[in-house]
Amino acid sequence: MKNLNNLLSLASLKVSEEEEEKLAQEVFKIIKYFDELKEVEDSSLINPSSLNFHPQELILREDRELPFTDREEIMRNFPELEGEYLKSPPIEKE
Repeated sequence: MKNLNNLLSLASLKVSEEEEEKLAQEVFKIIKYFDELKEVEDSSLINPSSLNFHPQELILREDRELPFTDREEIMRNFPELEGEYLKSPPIEKE
């Protein structure tokens, strides 16, 4: 934590204790990742744009239009109705 506090000081950043703990975990993950990279002997075949830095893979599906065949079933499964309309929570500005 001392090194993290030095880094935060150099960057003129102030964070709460809770944020500091989360940040420490993130920095540890980054350092661990770089340690793994050090083990790679020949990186000339790696395309940097193909690297995925997120733990989950991005899975895409083809967009296609599906007709609504049973309107009544859709309405039965919707959490809230207003007359014949589907009611959703209001969109709030931040």
